[in-house]
Amino acid sequence: MPFASKEKQRAYNKNRYDPTRRSQYHINARGKDLARSRAWYAGHADDQRKQQRELKSQRKFIVLSHYSGSLPRCACCDEERIEFLTINHLNGGGNAHRRTMTTNFYLWLIQNDFPKDFNVLCLNCNFAQGHSRDGLCPHERERELQSKRINPLILCNA
Repeated sequence: MPFASKEKQRAYNKNRYDPTRRSQYHINARGKDLARSRAWYAGHADDQRKQQRELKSQRKFIVLSHYSGSLPRCACCDEERIEFLTINHLNGGGNAHRRTMTTNFYLWLIQNDFPKDFNVLCLNCNFAQGHSRDGLCPHERERELQSKRINPLILCNA
């Protein structure tokens, strides 16, 4: 036994594992660690930004592929260019939902097992749907009018 008595061992352990002593170490080391981290990031900032951009585009592709079924495409006009595609809230409320977000939206969708309240639209269809009086994209309105066999020019001139 390295200690002559249990009391001496307790005193040693008490001093050794003193929480204030440990936190004092971390307080002193924090400044050095922070300076080291900042110096490293300054030398690798471009690499980090590139890596984050690639990670975000991979997540976007995964989410768009899931909601499209296979290859990403707009549910309304079949646009396939990923740069133009975005996620649409089917029940509205996207702005309020965005305000509550603390993480990347695509990451949130993946972490929450792809909720069913979303679909893929191109930016044009998503914007038009959100800003029209009837909540329809012009493509949907045209299809609806064609099914009723109404000339869309008549409605524009009315």
